Amino acid sequence: MVSLSKNELEFLAQGLDLEKPLIFDDVAWSGRTCLDVAALLRCNTADITFAFLAANNGTFGEGKPGAVDLLRSKQAQVEAGVMIATPQDDGFHVEDFFKNPHITHEKTFHTVLELQKAREQGNIRIIKQILDENHHELFPAAMTSSQMLEMQREGRIITPGGFPKKSLFDINPPNWLMPSFSKRVRSEMMETNMPQLISVLHEFQRLVHDEGAIKEGEIEITRRGGERL
Repeated sequence: MVSLSKNELEFLAQGLDLEKPLIFDDVAWSGRTCLDVAALLRCNTADITFAFLAANNGTFGEGKPGAVDLLRSKQAQVEAGVMIATPQDDGFHVEDFFKNPHITHEKTFHTVLELQKAREQGNIRIIKQILDENHHELFPAAMTSSQMLEMQREGRIITPGGFPKKSLFDINPPNWLMPSFSKRVRSEMMETNMPQLISVLHEFQRLVHDEGAIKEGEIEITRRGGERL
């Protein structure tokens, strides 16, 4: 998804010097988004420097090169504060553990637990059944195929083709549902620690969404001379 349409991006790019662009992003795991951005701005990747807080120097998916090797294979320059290597290392957005407001309900967490058990057993039929029967609960912010088609007509979706019918699309699924995360947890540990896990998720939500969670005076930001802001 892009906040500006393709026409708006093209108009913006006309007024910018993109001969040697520097493009910042927080992380790069696969590198695909970076190439999409380069294509939208009509930049030659060999002229771009990409800068990340963390970048993947390992493989991604079925032995494909991660972001660093992919971008460097396109002659782009890559700088990163930290290099990680999937699948040995991995990283997940903290908010994606709790951004689904239902995840802190015991019923929803139990659904996630049943999905994890099915994954550990390799039971594809049960996995599909759980996702089909609980998709409103698990993906409350997801968009339908028709909504995606409308955004595509507006030029606000980066996609090479169409969309499968009767599908759901989410920006980031909850981490609990991601296959890569499911390989790093065990259902019996989730079940044993369910009350504590739900409590931690509640606390995360409170810190992020409660404007009064951080009170005046708890954090002070000062200028170099010591003047309090």
